[in-house]
Amino acid sequence: MITVTHLIPLIGSFQLAVDEHIKKEKEIQNSYFFSFTPFMKNELHVPYNYPQYKITYLDEDEKLTTKNSIDDYQSYIENNGIQPTDLVCCVPPCGGLSLLNTGNRGADAPQNDWIYECVKWFIAQKSKVLVLENAPGLVSDTGAPVLQNIKNICGKDYKVHAIKTSTIHHGLPQDRVRTLLFVYKRNNHVILNGVNRPFELLEQFLKRPEKYSNKNNHVTIETNYSKMIFEFIVEKGLIEEFREIAKNKTFYMKPFWPVMIERYKIDNQYFNGYDKLKGEADYKLKKLSVGKGYWDSSPLFVKGKTNAVISKNTFRTLHPKFYRYLSVREFMDLMGMPDQFQLFDGLKSYNHIAQAVPVNTAADGIRWAIKIIDNELNELPNNVNILIQKNNSNIPTEKELYEVRNNSIIKIEKGFKPKAFF
Repeated sequence: MITVTHLIPLIGSFQLAVDEHIKKEKEIQNSYFFSFTPFMKNELHVPYNYPQYKITYLDEDEKLTTKNSIDDYQSYIENNGIQPTDLVCCVPPCGGLSLLNTGNRGADAPQNDWIYECVKWFIAQKSKVLVLENAPGLVSDTGAPVLQNIKNICGKDYKVHAIKTSTIHHGLPQDRVRTLLFVYKRNNHVILNGVNRPFELLEQFLKRPEKYSNKNNHVTIETNYSKMIFEFIVEKGLIEEFREIAKNKTFYMKPFWPVMIERYKIDNQYFNGYDKLKGEADYKLKKLSVGKGYWDSSPLFVKGKTNAVISKNTFRTLHPKFYRYLSVREFMDLMGMPDQFQLFDGLKSYNHIAQAVPVNTAADGIRWAIKIIDNELNELPNNVNILIQKNNSNIPTEKELYEVRNNSIIKIEKGFKPKAFF
């Protein structure tokens, strides 16, 4: 029996991975759910959909706030009779290392403190493996100091191991790049076998009907801006035009404005009757003329796969077959959420979908962790500091292995021979 603790579960992707995937393969149970009060709104989805689970909020104990010590957590754990589990799954905020965050970001960003809280809890609970999901920036030079801080918290007894992957490798037609961080006790780092699962192309994957209703969250989220542009592209026949361009392509992804800007340069009457769009085109051309870029949240024409499901894409991604945007339910499908999963407050928290871990990615993260627990993986003979596998692929190669040295990401040049392991 594999036992699991969920810490900062957010919308519950790791819990869904256990209940909807891993239980079909392995004897496993969700033993504990803990979090902190700042995340309560995101986490109401868990007991709403699975009333058998109760989340205990550590901030309710006056001695447990943020930036605790391992001893603080250990005292709480012992006083409350909390047992070690095989696995601890965590989804701390990723804003500090996200490329989408244009504000306070980087290794020193306060959001990263929650990563450290998860690591300290894991050590205090004396569990076997930690799997933690975060932004791809965690395995960059920006994130290297964060990984080093994690190693400092863990000490010499634990291995720190990160792998960068994309949801496209885990059976969903969504290219969402993420980092999975593992912490475990071993003499050497293990090598995580690559995962590259087949998936249906977007046109076959999206099985919801053309006409949608308010039932089961099958509605579209539209802004006045997205409605205005949709009206324009339908009038101009642009949906079929873009689909014709993509006809002989397996994957296609193109936003509205880059194409329309080029057309507007040729025909400055193109936006006649749409004064707001004409004004926006003029503004974008002005920025481009001085070597600047522009923020683009225009409709996105997709085929084969979507890019990452993030909040701004939930009201701009056009359906590859129908004349409408993707619905909230379809974005839930792209995140691997089961049909019976519902948002606890209707559509008020639809943005929580975009903040979640895709369930299929979470499931493979747990599978990797179980292989570590069951000693099913080969070890890396090098005595590296912090191991990074930058690319999740079928067979790891020497080119894909890196380590953290002096807060920098350095390629491992010698000593790894793939044929010795595969």
